[in-house]
Parts: sequence; structure tokens; C-alpha cells
Amino acid sequence: MAWSGELPFELKVAIAEAVTLFSRIDDMVIRVLWAGEMADLKRRKQIMKNRSFTNLEYLEAFVKAHLGGIEIPETWAALAALRQERNMIAHGVWGMSEGVPTVIWHEKMLESDEFETAELYDYERFKLFTNKAMKLLDTFARYRVMLNQIAEIKRREAAETAPPSGSPPVQPPADGDADPPQQ
Repeated sequence: MAWSGELPFELKVAIAEAVTLFSRIDDMVIRVLWAGEMADLKRRKQIMKNRSFTNLEYLEAFVKAHLGGIEIPETWAALAALRQERNMIAHGVWGMSEGVPTVIWHEKMLESDEFETAELYDYERFKLFTNKAMKLLDTFARYRVMLNQIAEIKRREAAETAPPSGSPPVQPPADGDADPPQQ
């Protein structure tokens, strides 16, 4: 088969759209974590500095711990598979063979000292990637809404139990300041 490194415009767009869409998932994961933690600026910056994979692992543990023990192994499996696809799309060497897009991802396709394989990656596969990514993005957007609602409830509850503004906070008496017991 003849291989060419010349990429048609349609393939360039498909690659860019896939990488951009997965970046939106990464962004949504960060925003879900911010909402779930009710994170202040310092914590938001810490979360942003994490590697994407670290945030994804943390999100899985967070969802299990804080959203009623939700067990969604299909979501995590789909996300892991999509992340691998994204890595191949973003880090692979793209070309065309007989009019079909091909990709070589050295990390996975180096078979021997003399041979490496290229994987056919047609436009239908890009559509499947997009469909899966959109479903995951929607799922994480729903988590974010739920966590924002929980955070708002917690803020309201905290405001209701806080002393009125301008009043000194109520503090328990120190050991020696307690009123003597009534007899």
C-alpha cells in the first residue's frame, strides 16, 4: 500500500475536533471537582495543575464517595477507552493509505526493530469518537449541576446557622468560665 504524509483538510479538521472535544471533557472534569469540593482559588489552582489522568482518577473516587455511592463502571471504562483513543489521535503520526486515514502511534505499534504498524482510522471512527465523547461530556455536565446544587444547599445551611452579621460569634465557655450547675 502506498502511504502519504499529505493530509486532506477533512482529516486535519477531524483530528482537531477530536482533540478539542476531549479537552472539553478535561475541562468539565476540573469544573466538576471544583464544584464538588466547593474549592477556593488556591484549591482550584492545585486541581488545574494536576495531570488529566490524576484528575480523572480523583473524579471517579469523588463520585463514588460523594454522590450516593454511584457505581458506574461503564462510564469509567468508556472514559479510559476514549482517553486512549484521544492519545492516539493527538500523538500519532497521521497519513493516508489508499485514501483512508492511517495513524502510527509508536507507543503501541512498534513491533520489532524493523517493523511498525499503522492503524486504519476512517472517518466513521472519528464519528464514533465524537458520539462517545459527547455522551461523556453530558454525563459530567450533569454531575457538575448536581454538585453545584449540593454546594448551594450547603452554603444556605451554613448561612442560616451563622451568627447575624455584626454580632460576635457565639463561643462555648472556657473550662473556668462555665456557670455553676443549678441545684
